[in-house]
Amino acid sequence: MTVSQTVANSTFDNDALIATNKINALSNIDATAKTAAITNVQNAQAAAKQAVAAATNTNDITAAQAAGQTKEAQIASDAVLDDAALQQTNIIGALKNLGDNQQKAIDQVNADRDSAKAKVAATTTPAMAQSGEQNVVLVIARDGDQIVLADYAQAAQNRIAALPDLKDDQISQATAGITNALQTG
Repeated sequence: MTVSQTVANSTFDNDALIATNKINALSNIDATAKTAAITNVQNAQAAAKQAVAAATNTNDITAAQAAGQTKEAQIASDAVLDDAALQQTNIIGALKNLGDNQQKAIDQVNADRDSAKAKVAATTTPAMAQSGEQNVVLVIARDGDQIVLADYAQAAQNRIAALPDLKDDQISQATAGITNALQTG
């Protein structure tokens, strides 16, 4: 085994440990999903080591190392995206005032996750995978925050409408204030 192959294999081991620790630190996906993701990381690690072992020159080793590191990062990023989406869908699922918009919000979070996973799968470096993951985790959190605000606004509007002594113009004024607050975040 060449020095380049040894370095590549050591890098795979280190990256697999980082990915495994990242997956184990997630708090929303269950143990089965964590185990599956970790198994996928280990499989990617083994495949990358096989590719490095089969490489016949430094360029092939470098290419196999880059591909293996990227695959490990992509798997960890997918698990992070699943975790973030699950967190938000759990929050949205617990809201009480959204009606039909509740399922639409959950569908939007899941669509954002799926779109991000496709983009992460198309990345060519670990840094690109992690950047895509981080950007979409923020988008998913923003989606959830907006839905929580919409739920609170609807609850406030329902309470205002139920007050017996308010006139229609007072209800309209209060509703306009809530709508304005919701739009400004």
